Amino acid sequence: MCIICVSPKGVPQPSTEQIKAMFARNPHGAGYMVARDGKVEIHKGFMNLHELTRQLTAEHFTQDDAVVYHFRISTQ
Repeated sequence: MCIICVSPKGVPQPSTEQIKAMFARNPHGAGYMVARDGKVEIHKGFMNLHELTRQLTAEHFTQDDAVVYHFRISTQ
């Protein structure tokens, strides 16, 4: 089952350690969506932890951002 982590506006974003733990548990791809300026931006297809953490670091999310993280695990 996938992991969905929701950080509504006003709530701290997950730590790098929490992101790493979620990716380790569900390592078959990750993505996130963020609400900005009345629009939702979707970023997906992160197949390794390095790509994901590099992008999240570049985003500079704060408690003012509403972000939903998705960590996929394939099922058979």
